[in-house]
Formats: sequence, C-alpha cells, structure tokens
Amino acid sequence: MASPPTVERKTVPPTLASVPVTRRWIGECLASHPDEVRETASLLTSELVTNAVLHAATDVTVTVRRRGDGLRVEVADGDPQLPAPKNYGEDAATGRGLGVITALADTWGAKRHGQGKVVWFELGDGGSEPELEAPARPAVGEKDEGFVPMALLGVPVAAMVRAQAFYDGLFREFRLFVEGDPKAVDAIHSRLLALVDEMGTRFAGFTSGVEEAWRRAVDSGAERVDLRFVLPADIGPVCVGYDRLLDEADAFCRAGALMTLAAGSEELALRKWILDQFVRQSSGQPAVPWDESVWAKSLEGTQNPAPG
Repeated sequence: MASPPTVERKTVPPTLASVPVTRRWIGECLASHPDEVRETASLLTSELVTNAVLHAATDVTVTVRRRGDGLRVEVADGDPQLPAPKNYGEDAATGRGLGVITALADTWGAKRHGQGKVVWFELGDGGSEPELEAPARPAVGEKDEGFVPMALLGVPVAAMVRAQAFYDGLFREFRLFVEGDPKAVDAIHSRLLALVDEMGTRFAGFTSGVEEAWRRAVDSGAERVDLRFVLPADIGPVCVGYDRLLDEADAFCRAGALMTLAAGSEELALRKWILDQFVRQSSGQPAVPWDESVWAKSLEGTQNPAPG
C-alpha cells in the first residue's frame, strides 16, 4: 500500500517580493531531492507565482505534495481566468511562461476552484490528485437573470493576437512599475490596475465559453472568427471606465515614461470596437461585425506594423 503524500503549504501576498521568498521556501522543502529536481521545481514555481502576482493580484497559496521520488506543486490564486499558451511573435515581451512549464514539467494543468483557480505541475510520479471541478456558469445562449448574451462578430484573428500581446505587455510593465516603486507611481497606474483586477475577478470567468473557439481559430490560421459570450449585464459601465483609463495609459506611454510604446492604430481600433460592443450589447443594442464598424473603416489605407 502506497504511503500518503507529504504535504507542505505556504501563502504569500501578491507582491514581487513573494517570488524569491517562495523560491527559497521550495528549495528548503526539497532539500533532500536531487539538485536537478530542486532547481527545476524552483524555476517552475517561480514562473507560476510570478504570473499569479502580476495577473491575479490576490494572495497566492503554494502547495507541495511529495510521494517517494514524485513531486506535485500547486499554485492557487483568486483569479478564475485559466492560463492559456499565447501565440505571440518571438519578439513579444510577454507570454512565454507556459512554454517553460510545458518544456520542463512531466505534466501540468489548471482548473477553476472556488472563486479562483489552481495551476499545478508534476515532476516524476507526482501522484496526481483528482481533478478540481469548475464552478457552474451560464452556457452560451442560456438565459439567466443578470446576464446578457453578447457576440464579437468577424474578429480578425491575426490582428487580435497582436493586440493581445501588446496589452499583456503593457499591463505587465505597469504592474512591475507599481511594484518597483509604489511611492513614485502616477495615479493612472494604480487606477488602471485596480480596474484590470476588477474585470478579472468579476468578469474573466464568464469568457471561458469562447476559449475553445478562439484556440481553434488561432491554431487553424483562420482569418476571422465569431466569439459568443454570456456576460454580466453590468459590464457596460466598467468597459467605459476601462477605455477611459487606457486612453490615459496611451498618453503616458507617448510621453516616454515606459518602455512600452503607445497603442498603434490597429490595437487602438480593436480595443475601441470590443469595448464599444460590450457597452452597446449590454444595453440591448445589436452586435456590429468588425468589418462593418467605424473602427475597421478607420484603418483602411493605413499600415500598422506589430509593436516591436
């Protein structure tokens, strides 16, 4: 009969200082393991904790389960948005964390749990725990009080991938800026990040229904894709505030205060269209396909290379 796993657990606050703290703790937990296992586990845990600190902005709980030579590490946070590999260009400043996990872990996965999620990896025979169940949410097309079906029609896939890479890099740099010198932070950073966190905790979990459709479109090289959501009806005012703060962020970038450049015409048009669609549809107006929108027409005859 197999012996039960040894379990150790540590909770850290959502600050960058928690990354080296957790890395040292993992090293202490695995002091009896071979150097290669200890170093790999420390690296992968650092990647997951960094992602949680930068994107979830909630307390992070790290659990180490050991059974024999096997090891399983779980990193839990309060953000329900599951991680997904990014199809960003090789020159993108963000989006490579899961590539490291995939390359070095024997297996890994993620599941929603409660109001947040758990991301885990195993080295050797980690003695996998039963999969965590995702909480129920309205299905696309299903009516539920307080929720509204919405759609983004004709999303230009390649342009959206570039826009995602740009905004992921922007939010990452903003959070690093805040963590690096909180006293010197302009008000826009804290306000924008607070709203990003609010959108993540309140709305991100409800986009899960489109993840598979989006991944298929990206992997197949599709030019356009329709994405359908069921979102909280009160998303409209949040999107209005989000758009306003992102306009301020662009002005901040244009002033040269960050390494990230201001949004180009393509990123700006896509962002304006998406947020406007959520605002319009949350108030009962019909969806406007990308190609028919004023934002798509504003790009006609212009060139907007991906940010480098």
